Amino acid sequence: MADGDEEKSDKQEIADRDPIENNGVEEMEDDESDLDSVVEECSQEYQALDQTLDHLNSVLNSLEAKNDDIIARALALLQDNRDVHEQIKEERRQLDS
Repeated sequence: MADGDEEKSDKQEIADRDPIENNGVEEMEDDESDLDSVVEECSQEYQALDQTLDHLNSVLNSLEAKNDDIIARALALLQDNRDVHEQIKEERRQLDS
């Protein structure tokens, strides 16, 4: 076999191996693409979760404000009740005197 034939044979062997090596590169690119899609999906999920948490926070703030209002009204009603009770006691004392 001549040197030219060996060289052609070597080139053919390298060319035959290139798809295998390219497959490794393609697999890495696929892995990067898969990773990018996973990161994008996670990012979207985090954004949705963040929006849900913001909504829950808003609802909880509203409930807290309503609760504070109810407590303030209950305390005012309790104070009014005490005042009425004191008035009744005072009127009874005056009637008994």
